[in-house]
Amino acid sequence: MSCLFHLQDPLTVITAGYDKELPKRLLAELGFVDFDLKRDSEGAPIWPKGVSGSISNIKKKTEFTAVSVSKSLRSIGIDIELLSRAETAFRCRSMFLKEEISVSPVESLLCFSAKEAIYKALHPLIKKRFWFSAVSVTEINEREIILKPEDFLVGYGFIESFKVEYKIFDQICFTMLKIC
Repeated sequence: MSCLFHLQDPLTVITAGYDKELPKRLLAELGFVDFDLKRDSEGAPIWPKGVSGSISNIKKKTEFTAVSVSKSLRSIGIDIELLSRAETAFRCRSMFLKEEISVSPVESLLCFSAKEAIYKALHPLIKKRFWFSAVSVTEINEREIILKPEDFLVGYGFIESFKVEYKIFDQICFTMLKIC
């Protein structure tokens, strides 16, 4: 597998190819050698105490794996999506019920991916399922997508806008939300 992206803080790797051992290798780099990563009843990873992390896979014709782990962040959420899905995401306007922002097909996919990253970062903290309508896209710039929390998340104390970083590669887009 080839490494497409590597970041030191938080420790993040994206590989071309499905790599189920990647989380274990990154945890070993943080000092958790031979940690048996299990999943909860909803399929979310159960990270070691003191570690936040997130996993995203694409297991279609073209496979990719992304993993991010940190000892310093309260939570982290990442997502990867195939750019070839942009037109489909653009047509699926139900995820943008509250937004008053005009988006291109690629921006639509970025917004979808940003909302996935937010879910993956916040779900471990609030332990409740929530929907895309829990946040609204207010801005998309060259580095990040800004999303405003709606009433549901405000009720859990999230009052400031989320700044979801993104990067576009040849075939995929990658989004990351870091919660300090």
